[in-house]
Amino acid sequence: MKKTLMMLMAVLLPLLLLISGCADKQEESCDFIFVSDSQSAPGSLDYAPFAALLRQALEQPADLLLHGGDIINDGADAAELQAFAAACGDELRALRWYISLGNHDDISLAQRFELPENRYDDTRMLVYSADCGAAHILVLDGNYLGVDDAALREWVRADLAAADSASWKIVVSHYSLYPFTDDAKDIQRAETQRELWESVLVEGGVDLFLSGHQHHYSRSEEQNGVVYMTVASGGKGGYTPPADTGGAALLLSGCQCWQRYHLDGATLEMTAYDAAGNIIDSLTLSK
Repeated sequence: MKKTLMMLMAVLLPLLLLISGCADKQEESCDFIFVSDSQSAPGSLDYAPFAALLRQALEQPADLLLHGGDIINDGADAAELQAFAAACGDELRALRWYISLGNHDDISLAQRFELPENRYDDTRMLVYSADCGAAHILVLDGNYLGVDDAALREWVRADLAAADSASWKIVVSHYSLYPFTDDAKDIQRAETQRELWESVLVEGGVDLFLSGHQHHYSRSEEQNGVVYMTVASGGKGGYTPPADTGGAALLLSGCQCWQRYHLDGATLEMTAYDAAGNIIDSLTLSK
């Protein structure tokens, strides 16, 4: 009996180790989609372009959808929200959404999504974080990053410090700290937000900063260790072409696009697509 048990363990032990290894790898893995600025043209209520892009993005499974803000054109308009929900249909419920709020959004939108419980305690803004595999995802409210809020900065510092075991730290906020634009208002906003927040994010070990607002596609070179990326996924149309203000790795004008991320432990892979399904950019980072 003892001999039989030992033989059985000899067979089962490698299998158990393999299963354990697979489980560890699965826990380290995360696949997510990033979109932003899904809003329609003012007054049109036409969310078909974004719905088509969303269906394309969901042809492959993902764990999360991250949204960089400006979900609809008027966040307090019930008819517009209904048009958005009707166009997107089942895709709204196909996976979990983590949203950031843009300048067109209303804080009440947060009630319509199942968001993480780890939230900053201020009902004016939407700031929260969660983990996905080896990634720590921090969502900031870009509408308030220009305010000198020491309590919020301390909460963010503590949140990032508590995530030191994460292989990747990713921030989502509507406005990029490094926008490729010649718009004076956007340049001034970025300068203010960099002054208040860049050192916090860099010292906290942030790797990626995902944003929207500018209706184009851009990816920066590393800025103090952080890569800044902007997408626009809706049908509202582009702003003026992006301005190469320095530090750009790729700029594409008037692009309706989205990104897919695959994170597996110490490796991060990003592929960006346009609305026709063409690959427009890719990036692989390793640690």
